[in-house]
Amino acid sequence: MPPASSVILIILVTGAMASDIHRGRIYNHWLVPAFVTGIMMDLYTYMRSFDGICGTAPDVMPCPARVPAVFILIFIPYVMGGLGAGDVKLATAGSVFMTFSENIVCLAQAFLLAGIMAVFMLAEEAVQVCRRRDDPARRPGKRGIGGIPFAVPYALSVILMTGGVTDIFWQQI
Repeated sequence: MPPASSVILIILVTGAMASDIHRGRIYNHWLVPAFVTGIMMDLYTYMRSFDGICGTAPDVMPCPARVPAVFILIFIPYVMGGLGAGDVKLATAGSVFMTFSENIVCLAQAFLLAGIMAVFMLAEEAVQVCRRRDDPARRPGKRGIGGIPFAVPYALSVILMTGGVTDIFWQQI
């Protein structure tokens, strides 16, 4: 992944993460400009690779094929009620900046991190129930904004992916 793509992707996911934590929503005015920028960068890189200027071969799956494939993969949990529409848009916008294999690893990592977060949230709720607090925002099963904000594990996964930590971990398995 080129450094410029990494920087834009990290800005995209951290902004979406902050929005998802603070408001419980990921807004289009945050995602659409990044999505368009990513498509233009991908097209530019793809066209330069044919000229031999860039020095790398074109991606196995170019952006017009990669984005719908990732959308279909992430749309399945959305239909089942596990994700919100903003999470689907975030993963689709992020797919523009990564290769298909990086997207698969990033999504798998994000779901794994979300599961770990869920275990900690369930443990916290169990402690709250044992203390018999009567705070409506802390009742079991209620988080106030509807569950785990998926932008948090997705952002952590992207940061691990761009930092190279993921490559080291997945090569060991």
